[in-house]
Amino acid sequence: MGPTALRDFPLHRAFFERLSSVGEESVEWRAAFAGLITLRYLDACVDGNATDTDLSGDRQGAERALALLPSTVTERVYLAGMVDVAVPARGGAGGRTRLVSLLFAYGKALERQKAWALAADVFVSAHEISVQVTPVSLQGEFTLVAVLRAGLCYRELGDTARAARCFGLIIESEAPGVAAHVVLEARSELARLKAAAPGVAQRTLKWNGNSHASPDAPRPEPLASDVTGVGNSSETGPT
Repeated sequence: MGPTALRDFPLHRAFFERLSSVGEESVEWRAAFAGLITLRYLDACVDGNATDTDLSGDRQGAERALALLPSTVTERVYLAGMVDVAVPARGGAGGRTRLVSLLFAYGKALERQKAWALAADVFVSAHEISVQVTPVSLQGEFTLVAVLRAGLCYRELGDTARAARCFGLIIESEAPGVAAHVVLEARSELARLKAAAPGVAQRTLKWNGNSHASPDAPRPEPLASDVTGVGNSSETGPT
């Protein structure tokens, strides 16, 4: 199962859509914003092409976005933990495992809020990052569970095509014995989907060109001025 097997839509689209659908002064906007900036920081760290300067700037942006979140927001602790271990995770197995574990915890927190689209995006990221940074002995378990959770979120969204695709990928994988229970659950969920919608067809979802945020934008527009302090190196926090 390749790292991009599930990414048939723009990176973190669900977060862009959440940002465009809630008020910028709301806790929901701040939480989605902090999640998006943190995920993009992880992407840059794992990609391996970013310079130390790039990573430093991205980390500062993530830290400032987190500073905007009230302490009562549950997912803040997981996002802060991911920011802390992102760079160490590039060179150590312990940090890598911790990073993926925090992604799972973040995804589960979003599931509990019934933020299915955001949770699915996080689990897809967990799948992709676990393939790239976790020890080989852990990849089977981490990647399959991530795909399973993403599939369950898509099912809740009514996106039966993507849900079936997730479950099917698990069933077709070369799963080690430790992940046998995940394969069994995927078979059960796929059977439920087929029973409920036997004629479900795969569909291709494309980015809506009229959407508020472009998937090609390097970051949401408010980030440069309100969070990262671009052009003002003396700034130490959000204004």
